[in-house]
Amino acid sequence: MRTFYESDIRKRTLVLSFFLAAWAAVAALRLVQIQVFGHVRAKAAVIGQNRDKMPIEPWRGRILDRYGEILACSLPAVSVNIRPVERETPTEERKKLRSLQGLLGLSEKEVATILGRLKDKKPFTYVKQRISVEEAARVVSLKLPGVEFEPATRRHYPLGSRAAHVLGGLSLTSDNKAGVEARYDDVLKGEEGSKIVYQVRGGREYQTQVIKSPVPGRDIVLTLDATIQYYVEKELTRAVAEHGAAWGAAIVMDPDSGEILALASLPSYDVNDFPGPENAWMNRAVQLSFEPGSTFKLVTAAAVRERNRVGFGEVFDCSAGFIKVGGLTITDHVRENVLSFPQVLIKSSNVGT
Repeated sequence: MRTFYESDIRKRTLVLSFFLAAWAAVAALRLVQIQVFGHVRAKAAVIGQNRDKMPIEPWRGRILDRYGEILACSLPAVSVNIRPVERETPTEERKKLRSLQGLLGLSEKEVATILGRLKDKKPFTYVKQRISVEEAARVVSLKLPGVEFEPATRRHYPLGSRAAHVLGGLSLTSDNKAGVEARYDDVLKGEEGSKIVYQVRGGREYQTQVIKSPVPGRDIVLTLDATIQYYVEKELTRAVAEHGAAWGAAIVMDPDSGEILALASLPSYDVNDFPGPENAWMNRAVQLSFEPGSTFKLVTAAAVRERNRVGFGEVFDCSAGFIKVGGLTITDHVRENVLSFPQVLIKSSNVGT
């Protein structure tokens, strides 16, 4: 016969066993929910926290003159970025940025922006885009924690300032373009690719998977002749200096096809330093409008000769020194006498024309 104490112990054991069994059942159900029903969602969340989808920059097409001389091309470059480092103090971050500032020529504003993003724990911040391979090597030698590198390209103009206003230029961030670089950007830029970068905790990359390869841009061949362009710019520079002019412009055209062989505008700039000084931004050969003046006499003369309206031996009385046409009085800069057709052009007579 069981005693009171034995019965009490048995009841307590049963109650405890019931609660333990219930707790085990709840824990098991929760594990099933997480491991079976929530597996896909949990896996996606973990992967999403440890990978980034990033673009792959394509190679930009070249710009060539009519004989294949390279006017613009792309060279290998490196972009420098920075990520937060665990347990790194603000003082250490500032010290690290000061080291980069000296090598990369960062402004105080750029340093402040980068420090702000590090303080906000932004996972990725560009320090400097498209620096030369040599500059990147100097940064690598510092072995700064959290500073990383990615391949890029930078635009290079091997002839410097030659044909500057035709080529225009391209900024390091590619958000500012001019000239041919801007007009044919869709042809030159190619198609961007993409990749997935896997990271360990703290942001360090350990694997990269390319999901779309970039498509290089296409080359463009201009009608310009780089040699003719050289001599036009040389003579234009000499003329501007000789006459103390503020600016100058010149265009050389193939009269049969209308193709532009050379186009120069002064002041100019080295396209590698695009956009250059503000007073050189305007392409005065095409953006300024001014009267053609006496140069248009050639058009008038060619038109009347083409239609056989005037013979070379025909003469014109210009002795009055002026003529009225359509209510306007046209004068000569010097009063002439009777001039033949060739002499009208030689003397540049407005009345004879």
